[in-house]
Amino acid sequence: MADLDVLDVVEICAGAGGQALGLERAGFEHALAVELDGMACATLRANRPGWKVAEGDVADQELWRPRDYRDVALLAGGVPCPPFTVAGRQLGATDERDLFAWAVELCGIIRPRALMLENVRGLSTSRFSAYRQHVLDRLRDLGYVPGCTRPTSAFRNCGRGSCWSRCGGPTRRGSAGPFRRGGRPPPWARRWPT
Repeated sequence: MADLDVLDVVEICAGAGGQALGLERAGFEHALAVELDGMACATLRANRPGWKVAEGDVADQELWRPRDYRDVALLAGGVPCPPFTVAGRQLGATDERDLFAWAVELCGIIRPRALMLENVRGLSTSRFSAYRQHVLDRLRDLGYVPGCTRPTSAFRNCGRGSCWSRCGGPTRRGSAGPFRRGGRPPPWARRWPT
């Protein structure tokens, strides 16, 4: 059984650490940050030398072993947005860069207490309603429930350039989640850092 007082996070597609800083301010400690871009990894290492940073393809089993991070408090990430943007041709699930559904499947391996993925508002358009429903259905199959009060708000965008997640922070590109494994919300779900 996981220690509910430990707020550890595995962050995929971590970039140079914008979301990581927000998570850190909210009280999370990074068990691992995974990022493909070498410059972004160098930035993470320079600013947080104590963090474990894995540089390479997040889906590469040689780079990291997801099972080693089973039961972390949070799986978070800013997975690639081109599959859902106009500039990226909005190919969704047929886009080879689509890691959103892959990240959801990762929940079945890691079994984090909560999942928070952020992406562009294009994902919340009607064009991707079947995609969103598939993600919601799969998360429910894995035992996760939306951390929002309305199921449709699990994929939301306020239209003002930032949205709030119940984990306690704004995201710039829109928000999908958080989701948590069944039962009561974890103690940190409504706490804001002081």
